[in-house]
Amino acid sequence: MTRYISTLVLIITLALTISCSGQVVNTLLPPTSTNTPISSTVMPMATPTMSPAPIPIFTPPRVPPTPSADSTPTSTPTTPPTPLIVTNWSIFTYVSNPTISIDYPAGWGVYVFDVLEPDLQVSLQFQPPDGSLANSVAVSVYHSEQMIDPRDGGWAEFLWMRPIGIRDASGMMYISQAAAREPILSSIYYSKNYKVQINIPFNGRIDPAILQSPSITDTITQQYGVYEHMVESVRLTEPN
Repeated sequence: MTRYISTLVLIITLALTISCSGQVVNTLLPPTSTNTPISSTVMPMATPTMSPAPIPIFTPPRVPPTPSADSTPTSTPTTPPTPLIVTNWSIFTYVSNPTISIDYPAGWGVYVFDVLEPDLQVSLQFQPPDGSLANSVAVSVYHSEQMIDPRDGGWAEFLWMRPIGIRDASGMMYISQAAAREPILSSIYYSKNYKVQINIPFNGRIDPAILQSPSITDTITQQYGVYEHMVESVRLTEPN
């Protein structure tokens, strides 16, 4: 009986051992063809998306439209220059042959420039104390055997002229205009006795509206009276 029980225990123990060993082996063996295979798909690693940096938009500068050929520009009204009023006068005298004297506003600067031309006797500039050329007057004296008429050059159109004269000299005051330039006011004297010519240009703007005046001579006296006085004050005398 005892041997029978021992034999039975041995059989049970052996059976349990075989059963456990089969389970261990089954866990180590590869799955059979009847098993459902595990999907081998590898999910890609998520990569953070980066939005590209915004590209600045270039806006070209606004160009004003070109006016058409038939467009008429609006004209800006011009204001006539304010007449210069002078109550005190000085006298400038240049000793030569002949001696030349001219009145000029007291307090103005008088500039004598170097003579570079062989026939140029003297070159002067009478300038307001503020340094502006708006009302300045130039005087140039030339030795000349005959009068050099500015109308003979053909460089400008003569718009107005009136005769002027002093002792021992005669000439004209005139307004001329070169192409694409504003009108200029100038005067000349010529002395047959002394063989000299005196040019006196006005270094300032001339209002073009003056040409529409009923009397240009009167308008010049009103607006450019200082210049007119200087021109008419020129005197030629024998040197002492």
